[in-house]
Amino acid sequence: MAKATRPIFIPEPSSPELVKEINLQFEWFMGMARAQKQRSLDAFHTEAEVAGYSHVLEISTYSLQPLGVQLSAFNLFFNSGSSLGTVEELYQKSKVLSRDEDRFSETADKMKGEKPISFLFENYSWPLNPQTCFYDWLYVNALHQNQKLAKQIFEFDAFTDIAYNPKKSLGTQARSAALYVALTKLNKIKEIIKPSNFIVLLNQYDYMQEPRNLFNI
Repeated sequence: MAKATRPIFIPEPSSPELVKEINLQFEWFMGMARAQKQRSLDAFHTEAEVAGYSHVLEISTYSLQPLGVQLSAFNLFFNSGSSLGTVEELYQKSKVLSRDEDRFSETADKMKGEKPISFLFENYSWPLNPQTCFYDWLYVNALHQNQKLAKQIFEFDAFTDIAYNPKKSLGTQARSAALYVALTKLNKIKEIIKPSNFIVLLNQYDYMQEPRNLFNI
C-alpha cells in the first residue's frame, strides 16, 4: 500500500505565520487517472477529519466540489487592468529564469518546473522572499475580484491541494486561499492590491520566511 504525505492549510490570523500547515500521511492510489486522484483525495480528507478538520475544501481541478474546481489557479482569472489571464498563466509568464532577455520569449509551458531568479509582472520585480509572495499576490487578488467565490471559502476551516508536492514546488492555491481568509479576518485586505504594500504586510509576520531551498535563496 502506497503512502503519501501532504499538508493541509489552516487560516490562523492570530498566529505570526498567518497560515498553519499540518502534514498528514494517507493512502495514495497510484496512477494518473482522475478517479485515482480522487480516491487519494478521499483518503487525505479522511485523515484531515481525524485530525479535527471536517470542513476541508480541496482547491484543484481534481476537487469533488465545484467551488474547489472554480478556485483552481488554472481556472481563476485575474485582471490587473493591463493583463488578463488565469493565475497559473500569469505566474508562469512572469518567471525570470536568467539574465538572458531571450528567455522572456519562452512559453509558459516551457517555464514550468524551472527555478526563477525573480518574477517580473508589469514592470514590478518581485523578490523571492517571502518565498511565495508573488504567487500569493496573484491568487488573493484574483480571488478578491471574484467575490461570489471568495465569500464561500469562509465556510471551510482548512484547504488542500492534492496536486501540490512541497518537494517540487512552493506556491499552492490552497495556502493562498488560507492566507486570503486570514488577512480578511485581520481587516488587512485593502493592503493586498499594491505589490509593495503586500510585501510590507507579509514581512510584518513570519509567513513563508523560512527558506525551503527550491529557489536556492
